[in-house]
Amino acid sequence: MYYEFIYQNLIKRYDELRMISSGDGTRGGLNKQIVSDVVVPCPSYDEQVKIGDFLASLDNLIALHQRKLEKTKALKSAYLSEMFPTEGEREPKRRFAGFTGAWEQRKLGDVSESFEYGLNAVLFNMTEKINIFELLILMISAESLVKLI
Repeated sequence: MYYEFIYQNLIKRYDELRMISSGDGTRGGLNKQIVSDVVVPCPSYDEQVKIGDFLASLDNLIALHQRKLEKTKALKSAYLSEMFPTEGEREPKRRFAGFTGAWEQRKLGDVSESFEYGLNAVLFNMTEKINIFELLILMISAESLVKLI
């Protein structure tokens, strides 16, 4: 049997193997007897190679994107620290071309229409209205999506 095919099949069956090894899904211990009794489907060797190599290439692609994601998160973190003024400062370290001058300091309550309804208050940003509640939902959804990826 092709090793990558067996590996991919066992990874797919991780939860099942945990239940077999412990009986209750907690951390148990696989032993030679348990592993020997696991039934694995066996297509032809050539098909095993195709399936195993295909799934391994997807694993490699996922790993590549995971590294890109980590680098992008680090880049964003660096920009966040440079594109917003630090405590006590009125200008950020990094600005887009054409923007100068100190940033105004305002309390969120001063720029909102009303906090009467809690997080469902409306902010005014020049001519655009931003619903704080919807903004928080979007932020939480984006963070959840990143965790899923």
